Amino acid sequence: MKRHAIALALVAATTSALAQTYPSAPIRIITPFAAGSGADIVARLIAQGMGTELGQSVIVDNKPGAGGNLGVGMGAKAAPDGYTLTLGTSGPLTVNQTLYGNLPFDPNKDFAPISLVAMGPMVVVTSTTSRFKTLADLLAAAKVSPQALNYGTPGVGSAPHLAAALLLSASSVEMTHIPYKGNGEALSELLGERLDAVFSGLPSVVPLAKAGKLRPLAVTGTKRSAMLPDVPSVVEAGFPAAQAQVWYGLMAPAQTPGEIVVRLHTAIEKAVNQPGMKEKFIELGLEPAIDSPEEFRTLIKEDSQRLGKVIRSVGMKAE
Repeated sequence: MKRHAIALALVAATTSALAQTYPSAPIRIITPFAAGSGADIVARLIAQGMGTELGQSVIVDNKPGAGGNLGVGMGAKAAPDGYTLTLGTSGPLTVNQTLYGNLPFDPNKDFAPISLVAMGPMVVVTSTTSRFKTLADLLAAAKVSPQALNYGTPGVGSAPHLAAALLLSASSVEMTHIPYKGNGEALSELLGERLDAVFSGLPSVVPLAKAGKLRPLAVTGTKRSAMLPDVPSVVEAGFPAAQAQVWYGLMAPAQTPGEIVVRLHTAIEKAVNQPGMKEKFIELGLEPAIDSPEEFRTLIKEDSQRLGKVIRSVGMKAE
């Protein structure tokens, strides 16, 4: 018993010392999507701010592949010393376990959540020549003629596809889904009047909307977006169950010392609150969204259950 107590005391002392000297080397953030993606931009913004707060370089390491599963899997297997973090997104951490089946990681067991960083809604748009002036117009027409109307998204299982599935389920209507390889292709088809609507991320829609080429009908958050302040949310439109947001947060490998998680959480919070940071997120269609590690863990669990149910109900499969 005495030896056991001594061993525990040594572990505690070592952990405390580690936290006091941490970080003493550069930190890597594995980002599971390609350079230039929304996730990559978010990672680089937060890395710059964290580097200032921690006094160490914070490097973004892009590891795209398999819908984000490759990079997140690498992050799960990293040493739990606080020097390799993962930018978790709502796709790999909540959707992919249902969409793909067997994953090389368990979102609920293989990570120590640190903090949510930012989140934002998608948007439902039509062309300005469309007969649909409001979301109610679109859904009413779809209810009269199930499957007669179509909508585009940047791919099966993408965040906009899930947002569409949630809205159609909440409103009890059916439309034909046409997946594309990205937002740009879907929006081009909409501008060419070959689609009735598109579900998309905000950044690619806002310039076209301001130019009078697209008509936003609703954003899929709980409230209006600062990027489209005149566009109602799906909650305002009467469909609270249809709210869907893409989010980004930082994770450490499971078993990372709690003191280091706290240190990182403090650095993230200070980074997000740096002057001008909120405006940079808003330009991406996002808002800063710091929470506690436990709140972040709860979000992952609850979104996994909620979105998993939607995926199974409509039979989505990864392509």
